[in-house]
Amino acid sequence: MNITDQIKPNGICVISLQGDINKESLNDFKEKIEAIVNKTRKKYVINFQSVNIFTSDGASVIVSALKKCKKFQGIIKLSNLSPSIQELFDMTRLNKVFDIYDSEEEALKSMSD
Repeated sequence: MNITDQIKPNGICVISLQGDINKESLNDFKEKIEAIVNKTRKKYVINFQSVNIFTSDGASVIVSALKKCKKFQGIIKLSNLSPSIQELFDMTRLNKVFDIYDSEEEALKSMSD
């Protein structure tokens, strides 16, 4: 599991995830996401394009990040979910909590409108 963050010229932070996010990588995932969100930026896109496995434990980390972000009137949008990850978000009804986009570009565009 690898996580990178990049600030786009419009100030939006894109968090790119790679690899498996499961029980073995959960603590590392949580620490890295918290460190990024603790920088108190207001707009984030989390790109799942290179994620193979994502568990409900990983989803709880994303929900916690959203709660923290909302304290600063921020927002987190998601992009590039695989069918299995989309199914997880649908089953847990997190698709009602997060705006989900097919591509990073669409998510970024939605924040600049």
